[in-house]
Amino acid sequence: MLVKEYKMKEGKSSFDLSALQVGYVGNKRYNSARNTLVRTCIDVFLRVKSSEKEDGILLVERLVEPAKGILWSIGGGVRRGLPFYESLKYLVKRESGLEIKKGSIERIDDGRFFFKKNPIGMKGGVDDFTLAFYAVSKGKIKLDELHTNPLIVSKKNLGKFKKRLHPFIKDNLEKIFEEHW
Repeated sequence: MLVKEYKMKEGKSSFDLSALQVGYVGNKRYNSARNTLVRTCIDVFLRVKSSEKEDGILLVERLVEPAKGILWSIGGGVRRGLPFYESLKYLVKRESGLEIKKGSIERIDDGRFFFKKNPIGMKGGVDDFTLAFYAVSKGKIKLDELHTNPLIVSKKNLGKFKKRLHPFIKDNLEKIFEEHW
């Protein structure tokens, strides 16, 4: 189980979640929320086949704040009104073009991030709580406009990149390689 979800409406445990979903809210409303609330995020360490026929974990360079220019896993904010698994699949597909193999998702870690820089000029910084997952992917990598330079990090080549990695990324890669390779 990824995350337990409970739906409640007037004492009943089932209702249509689409009423909770929102489209584009604009920078002003988004900034207001981000300046006052902790955002819940998902990070997914995707196992992929590299061009050398060796499995590894996909990292991408972020083109936007927070963490601009840093190698990071695929992920982002949990989508409001979308069940957790659907939100996770949506983020993976949107950011990487990949799909998750059914039954391959495993929760591996949690983290809280405080970034001084933020993506859209908010005052203050970013305060995100992140749930991290490991999953096996399928398909071809096709990054969105917010990411570049896909890098497949394997157990064999991890040492070459360790100094460039944020501790959250490094720690989770080491854990994944220890448990799954």
